[in-house]
Amino acid sequence: TAINQKQLTTATVTLYPNPTANVFTIKVNNDFPDAIAVIDITGKTQKYYTGKDLTTSIHVDDLSKGLYIVKTISGNTISSTKLLVE
Repeated sequence: TAINQKQLTTATVTLYPNPTANVFTIKVNNDFPDAIAVIDITGKTQKYYTGKDLTTSIHVDDLSKGLYIVKTISGNTISSTKLLVE
């Protein structure tokens, strides 16, 4: 019998500057991600960008200082990267 195997892919996420106080830039595999979410440590989504609202420069000056998770979706790949807002 044949075994179905899902192909696992990993994304190279570049997020800079980190830490940041105002704006950070994000790139996934040197390309534009399909969606970006900024999630606080309680799991609440603070910012979400997709479609026409999607940008690679994310303003975080309205967020409280602390640790956040930046989740990116590119095709079938979901990646999470830590971000420190100062």
